Amino acid sequence: MALLGALAFGPPRDLEPDPPSIVLMVPEQPGDRDERVLATLAANLQDLDFALVAERYDASLDLRSLVEVSQAALERSEALGILWIDLPESPGGDLAIYVVARDSSQIHGRVIAAAPSDSAEPWSEAVAIETLANVAAMAATALSEGRSIELDAPTPEASPDASEIPPDTTIDLEPEPELTLTLEGEVVPVVRPWLRARAGYRGQSYAPTLAWMSGVTLAIGVRPAPRAHVELLADIMVPSRVSTDALELRVQPFPFGVAGGYAWPLPRDWDVELAGRVALEPTRRSATATSTQLALTASPERVVWSASAELDLAFGVRLAPSARLAFGLGLAALLVRRDTVIGSGDAQQVVISPSPLRALVWAGFDFDLLWR
Repeated sequence: MALLGALAFGPPRDLEPDPPSIVLMVPEQPGDRDERVLATLAANLQDLDFALVAERYDASLDLRSLVEVSQAALERSEALGILWIDLPESPGGDLAIYVVARDSSQIHGRVIAAAPSDSAEPWSEAVAIETLANVAAMAATALSEGRSIELDAPTPEASPDASEIPPDTTIDLEPEPELTLTLEGEVVPVVRPWLRARAGYRGQSYAPTLAWMSGVTLAIGVRPAPRAHVELLADIMVPSRVSTDALELRVQPFPFGVAGGYAWPLPRDWDVELAGRVALEPTRRSATATSTQLALTASPERVVWSASAELDLAFGVRLAPSARLAFGLGLAALLVRRDTVIGSGDAQQVVISPSPLRALVWAGFDFDLLWR
């Protein structure tokens, strides 16, 4: 579960103090069902004496960390409390609301059942959502007035059982009123980051005769989910040299490939990310004879290809809604590798032999470029 960004409120008024604010958290789900729930809640809460701040979070709701996440967010704002809405993945499931007040370690919650326990007829989803909105209005009013929070709301009365009706009784059945929803004011769409870019330092071990190489990583990709990413990348490595008594070898890899990862939120805008990548590594090797006893019979410059797969663990901190600083460690396995040797027969000497496993470190910035 993640609280999306720092909580922001409206501009200050010149003639009167700002009204108290309350945060409404609604899960982000595929389709427009979450938008309909948000619209119903906003319609019930818009005329009350407080400012409503609507935010979105990913669909997972962990009650064990709800108080900690809520208080961390409330420390960065003046909000009186947070209303968390929990929706089932598909229509027909139970709805729930959880309330956390400022400076409180208690969670107030209520589940809105999809069907009453004493009735075989299920409620319509519209009635359940309307009941949820009424409960949210009661909780928000209690927060704004500083009263104790009570989440009991009236529920629709069940129809009388047919066995209890006398046989000579005439019942006039009235049609159920059609539920209509009227929205006033401006509807602001909820957006999330979609296109991202990354740039930073990358250092890695390479071979026993070439202990360390450094370079810059550039990447661009998309976010299929708020905390996941898939990207294309390329490394620009600094040329390195390996020297023997008779030869100097200049090595410069140009890796490129695909990568992806997922980040889990931590307190105070931190997160931990597990990522991986697969890359091809064309490497330019240029040889120069430094002894008259060595004659280069092959081309002094050639490009050799290799491939690698790696796994990274990184920690990041959100510096701004669109910028994140991250640093991590990783391990790469070389899937295809080529050695460079001099001499012939039994007199061969290995100049460079890439290690099958490489340790690496990296640090850089992630930027969210487009939101939708």
